[in-house]
Amino acid sequence: MLLGDSPEETANLRKGIELLGKGEYLPAIDRLKAAMRIHAFSDLARIYLSDAYARAGMPDKAEQIIMVEPYRYYHGGSLIHLDTEYHDVMRQVGAEYRVPVLDARAVLGPGDYIDGCHFDADGHEKVARMLYETVSGTLQDE
Repeated sequence: MLLGDSPEETANLRKGIELLGKGEYLPAIDRLKAAMRIHAFSDLARIYLSDAYARAGMPDKAEQIIMVEPYRYYHGGSLIHLDTEYHDVMRQVGAEYRVPVLDARAVLGPGDYIDGCHFDADGHEKVARMLYETVSGTLQDE
């Protein structure tokens, strides 16, 4: 099952990456700086921000933003890959083993998240309902 990061908390990050891909470096830098304020995504934003500075011809800033003292996390650390990269791998594995892959993002909205990637009770109910309907439909087909 594909879950996904909060659309609200990743909005600046995703927009910054999109702008970076279009070669709009200065607007990308602004968005990625804003994305660094979201703790769970700050390291990922920092990686893309360094790239944006480098592409914008600011190698000193690129090096400075990426060279930070490592912070040790007890909960496993912050993200360094977008959910889309994880989803690609999950789809590949599902296809290889012929296992259906459900995309729960289809039933989750921005208000269903309590943080960067975990959803609230309503979100859990929506995902459970989706899973139930899929599994019960599969069992009836057999």
